[in-house]
Amino acid sequence: NPKILDVQQLRQGFAGQKTDWPKPFTAPSNLHEPVEHDGGVYGDFTRSASSRSAYQQVAGRTSWLVAFATGVLISSVAARAVLSTWRRDNGRETPRLR
Repeated sequence: NPKILDVQQLRQGFAGQKTDWPKPFTAPSNLHEPVEHDGGVYGDFTRSASSRSAYQQVAGRTSWLVAFATGVLISSVAARAVLSTWRRDNGRETPRLR
C-alpha cells in the first residue's frame, strides 16, 4: 500500500537525513541546478558511507543469478524424472493428486 510507505518515510526516512547543524555559507547549492562537483561524502558521515550497496552487488551479477536459477530448474526437473522412473521400475507407483 503506497500510503503505508509514505507514512513510514515521513516518520523515519527523512528524519535520518536531517541534522540540526547549520549549513555553511560556502556549501554548494543545488536548488535550481545541479552542482558541478559535490566532492562526495566527507565529514561526520564518512564512516557510515559505503562505496557499494547490496543492490549493486546483486545487480552486477544478474547473468550469474540467471545461470544459477536455470541450473536449479533443470536439476529439479531431471531429479523428478529420474525419481518417477525409479518408482515405476520398482513397482512403487504413487497415486497422483488431481
